[in-house]
Amino acid sequence: MEQAEYNYLKLATIGANAQECAQALPKATKVEMVVTANVNEWKHFFDLRLFERTNRAHPQIKQLSYIIYKEFNKYGIKYNETYTE
Repeated sequence: MEQAEYNYLKLATIGANAQECAQALPKATKVEMVVTANVNEWKHFFDLRLFERTNRAHPQIKQLSYIIYKEFNKYGIKYNETYTE
């Protein structure tokens, strides 16, 4: 546990946010989930997590949102923004 605490504090000192630091702790395990939403809710999700309208998104959530975004585009559900990596 001391090593996990050390890693957490090290990440914090280099500017990682709380969510990123938490990845150093033992509870950082794989999670599977199912999410349902209508198109407007998904657009709001993209605004927050892909286009970062309010704050910087966690890197893993941003990656996940891009994967979902590409699926929407594949099925013809267009969003009024274009994402470029």
